[in-house]
Amino acid sequence: MNQACCLLLLVVFTAGCATTGASRFNLVAEYQMLEAHQNVSYEQYQQKVAKQLRKNWTELAQLDADYPWLSEAKINELVTAHTPSNRKKPKACKSVNKNRGMLLIHGLYDSPYVMRDLEDYFNQRCFHTRSILLPGHGTRPGSLLSISYQAWNAVVENAVEQFSKDINGDIYITGFSTGAALAIKNALDHDDKIKGMFLFAPALQLNYGLASFLHKLGKDWVPFQIFEDSDLIKYESMTLDSVIAVGQLADEVRNRLNKETNRLAIPVMIVIAKNDATIKTDTAIQLYEHGKFGNKSDMLIYAPGMVGEKCIKGMLQGDMTTTPKIPTYMNSCFVHREAGADYMIADYSHMALGLKSTDKHYGLQGDYKYCSQYFHNEEQATQCKNKGSTISDICFGERKAFGSNEYSQCKKRGLIVRRLTSNPQFREMTQYLDEFIRRYIDKNI
Repeated sequence: MNQACCLLLLVVFTAGCATTGASRFNLVAEYQMLEAHQNVSYEQYQQKVAKQLRKNWTELAQLDADYPWLSEAKINELVTAHTPSNRKKPKACKSVNKNRGMLLIHGLYDSPYVMRDLEDYFNQRCFHTRSILLPGHGTRPGSLLSISYQAWNAVVENAVEQFSKDINGDIYITGFSTGAALAIKNALDHDDKIKGMFLFAPALQLNYGLASFLHKLGKDWVPFQIFEDSDLIKYESMTLDSVIAVGQLADEVRNRLNKETNRLAIPVMIVIAKNDATIKTDTAIQLYEHGKFGNKSDMLIYAPGMVGEKCIKGMLQGDMTTTPKIPTYMNSCFVHREAGADYMIADYSHMALGLKSTDKHYGLQGDYKYCSQYFHNEEQATQCKNKGSTISDICFGERKAFGSNEYSQCKKRGLIVRRLTSNPQFREMTQYLDEFIRRYIDKNI
């Protein structure tokens, strides 16, 4: 029996077997469907979500032995991190006559926290900003044991509808990963309501293809992805049902972009990492180069050693009805100096785009360290988490199912690769966003 067959059998017989009776792995419908703010004000929606989150986390602290340290102060912090935000445009923007709203949609397993730096950026550019919490998110990964992308989409549609009424102005959407796919779907469904999009790592095709097969075998969890969930801002444990839901959403959006003759006519800015381990970035690149995002679209790609405008050879295939659109590249392999320390950045990951490198949780010196790729190697996991080592022993890049990518510059120096969870070039990225906004939305920004 070859190695691939052995691996498949191991996946089949172990997927789901690590599920425990801990309350965070159980599906509680009451905690899953934090409904959209339909027929209530946005402020009432926020209060409702915050109240439910507090109840969820308080019960987890009481019922789940894995969270004995969940003090009232910590619960308050978690409720704040997961509660959707609402920020009117700053007073300095009163001279801007046009009302503009920016709805921010997080990705799978995430929370509004991961959108906060992008929200700051857009709010400073005179957008009234709002975020939402997608159903099944905010407390326990078990809430995603039974979920559909239609449930997520309903929340987005309601949010867009009310936002438009509240500000009596133009609505834009910023989405990350699953949130980006939801943004595209809503733009295709309601092209009269969405005036522009900013898409970060859009989930248009996933790299994980065994979810449906394993789910049919009665499995509930992604193999080897059931953890202690030490990161309470987003889930680390992954359910098969949620992966299937994102895959279905991606299929619908991708097929519609390919088939519909009327391309998007609104401004669309796309930012991706070329070697993203979660999504197939070549799919997004091909759609962009074939003009499927419309004439008012730009794409910024983080890739090692690449700078400026370059066309990926062999990517352009099929009938071309428009002049090929050429993406812009930004180098994702460099040494970053911050607060007196040097950080070796080998590449960008799926998670690395939207947060500043100074973020207290996901930043380069944040309290969370993404090392779950070393689930099979305790020594590497310990080194990745800086236990017994220093930051000079760490290299930042993407992850793979069985360990990190083999980055030659890291391997030669004996460095362990930790997944990059923030963007050391956030400021440079926003300069591209500024240019895009001035070109297609407001030349005075």
